[in-house]
Amino acid sequence: MIVDFFGMHKIFCILLVFWIVCSFLVWGLYVVDKRRSIKNQTRLSENTLIAWSLVGSFGALLGIFLHRHKSLHLYFPIIAIESLLVELVLLYSVY
Repeated sequence: MIVDFFGMHKIFCILLVFWIVCSFLVWGLYVVDKRRSIKNQTRLSENTLIAWSLVGSFGALLGIFLHRHKSLHLYFPIIAIESLLVELVLLYSVY
């Protein structure tokens, strides 16, 4: 009903909700890893953060720039920006 109201395709809405949920999850991962780094506790691996950044790139960018986490590693922002562009193109093509 809501999908018909806004005139959006169901696949687009599912992908959009999935992308938003994954972005919040990735943002949370960056916050948790930042807090663990401050407290000198066991941290998440860089491979985990990069893999999740491919799915929820907006959350990764929030974690990188708002919390200044992994911002000195140049490949983290590059991967997040590139995957954001790919995700936006994918969402636009499905829309």
